[in-house]
Amino acid sequence: MKLLVDKTSYLKSAVSVYMHDNAEQRIQLLSLIDELNSVLLVHSIADLMAYLQDHNISAPRFMVLQLLDSNPGITITTIAQQLKLTLGSASQLIDRLEHDGLVSRQEVKSDRRIRRIFLREKGQEIIAHCRSMTNNKQVDLLNNIPSNHLNTLYTALSLVLPYISRKLSDS
Repeated sequence: MKLLVDKTSYLKSAVSVYMHDNAEQRIQLLSLIDELNSVLLVHSIADLMAYLQDHNISAPRFMVLQLLDSNPGITITTIAQQLKLTLGSASQLIDRLEHDGLVSRQEVKSDRRIRRIFLREKGQEIIAHCRSMTNNKQVDLLNNIPSNHLNTLYTALSLVLPYISRKLSDS
C-alpha cells in the first residue's frame, strides 16, 4: 500500500508541475499507462532476457543494437549521447559488438576520421527475433480484448501518438 501512496504522490506532483488542466484525469491516465507498461514488460521480459542471455547480450549491448536498428549509420559519439554513456564506454561496447560480429564500422569517404556504425546480419537477426518475441506476447494479450475496445484503443492511440512523437523529436 505504501508503494501505491508513493506512486500516487509522485503522479500528482508530476501533473502539478507540468499540467494544470484536467489534473485528476491526467493522473488517472498516467497511472493506466504505467500499469499497461508494467503488464507488457512483465509479460515479455522473462523470455526476452533468457534469449539475450543465451546470446551474451547485456542490457547496454541490447540498447546499442536497438539504437542502431532505428538509426543505422550513427557515430559512436551519437550512441554515447543517446544512451548517456561516456565516449569511452560507448566505444568499448561497439568494440565488443564488432568483435562478436553484430555491428560493423564504415569510414566516411569524405572524412576518414568519422566512422559510422551499422548492424550486421547477425545483429539484425537478434533484433528481429526480440521484436518477434515481444510482438507475439503482445498479440496474446490483445487477443483477450473485445474488438470494440480494440477499436477504441486504436483510435485513441492514433490521435495521441503524433503529439508524443513530436515532443520526443523536439527533445
